[in-house]
Amino acid sequence: MVRKIFLIIMCISSIVAYGQTEDGLSKAEIKKMTKGLKKTESKLKPRKTNDFSSYFKPELIDTFFNYIQQDNFEELYNNTDEFIKNIQSKEDFEKYFKSVKQFYGQIKRYEKKTYSIENQWTSANKLAKATYETEFDNANGIVAFAFTVIDSKTILLQAFQISVKDYTEIAEFDKISQQTLEFLTSQDYQKLYNSTSERFQTYTPIGKYEEFTKRLKDIDFSNHKQFKNQIGVIDSQITLYIVYDINEGQGFLTLTFTEIDNTFQLEGLNYNPNK
Repeated sequence: MVRKIFLIIMCISSIVAYGQTEDGLSKAEIKKMTKGLKKTESKLKPRKTNDFSSYFKPELIDTFFNYIQQDNFEELYNNTDEFIKNIQSKEDFEKYFKSVKQFYGQIKRYEKKTYSIENQWTSANKLAKATYETEFDNANGIVAFAFTVIDSKTILLQAFQISVKDYTEIAEFDKISQQTLEFLTSQDYQKLYNSTSERFQTYTPIGKYEEFTKRLKDIDFSNHKQFKNQIGVIDSQITLYIVYDINEGQGFLTLTFTEIDNTFQLEGLNYNPNK
């Protein structure tokens, strides 16, 4: 929402070259509106805090970690904000957390990293944001939460994100990517294309694909290492974003796989040389 406010300010600022807008606003009126929007924007900026005790019981966050560790997705979903419920079904929500456990493993330990609090644009409730350094069975990373603060005894989950540390190698991701990397290394681009999903081929006709692969001919994909990864669930399908460091930082290969018919098919392929 802050970004939208910023865009509004930019638009208003861009039409003050003339004395009056088409809507009959004077420069003075526009200036006053812009000032008001900037003031509102400043109120929405997060403020760092050492703890949440002034707003709610900090141990409430432990409850959400417990739900995740105990696979209690029913209670986890019941304690989410309407924002989540409006964009994600309970089934997709549960599937996401099961996928996290499948690939990253169980949460073994977590430790507070940062806390912040801010006002919300459309609600009198405050938004509490917390990040935790978290150890999973197969990875270490940062878990980020955002909670709608209802009162001192009630908080609702509004957002959740996991960012594992760079160069974390998940064996299952390498297994899923293996065939694609072999096709790239051998430059067997036709077999690579044939291995992609129907949606990939619909949005990337063979002519466009061949133009893309011409830029890959001088790249040695045999020297690759997992760099970043992300798990998502879209329309009840697990989506994996796996980024590989190619030739020790010479470029980065991003592979997107989607769960289709109980297997993962390539749905996205991009290479960015590190110029």
